[in-house]
Amino acid sequence: MKFSKVNFQTSNKLNYLIYLGLLLLIYYKVNLELNKDTLLIFILYSLSIINIYVFGVLIIDLFTTITISDNGIRFKSFYKDSSINWCDIKSYGVYARGNATLDILEKGKYNEFIMVVQKYIFITDKKDYLPARYKRKPKSIYIICEYRKEAMELIEENMNKISNNS
Repeated sequence: MKFSKVNFQTSNKLNYLIYLGLLLLIYYKVNLELNKDTLLIFILYSLSIINIYVFGVLIIDLFTTITISDNGIRFKSFYKDSSINWCDIKSYGVYARGNATLDILEKGKYNEFIMVVQKYIFITDKKDYLPARYKRKPKSIYIICEYRKEAMELIEENMNKISNNS
């Protein structure tokens, strides 16, 4: 199974793209009507520069892929390429991140709807690792992606095979 790091079905990134499109429409409409209002144009250009940066981050995330195979999990982006075998995974799970909170979800609650949060899958080779809001990521292998039910089911299935073989 191969998928992008960004999941538009559960992500606020789709809302961001709609917002970006509306901002560009407003910019062109105002620019055409007020041809020489420099303050307004300066503000819109400033917003555009910030949006270009955020849009660039979104594009990088779109081209970041995670591949789940029989051997393990591979994370590939422009700046990082790492993989982890199933037998090397020591901690994995799902956490929900809101504006000020980060909650580790229990196995039975992965698919429950939670308002105003995004859910992420984390996988690492560090034993008993739990992500925290202001904690540095481990220096070992750490893979994170937006939650997908199918991906988590596949991860749990492979991890159950490993634990049954041990």
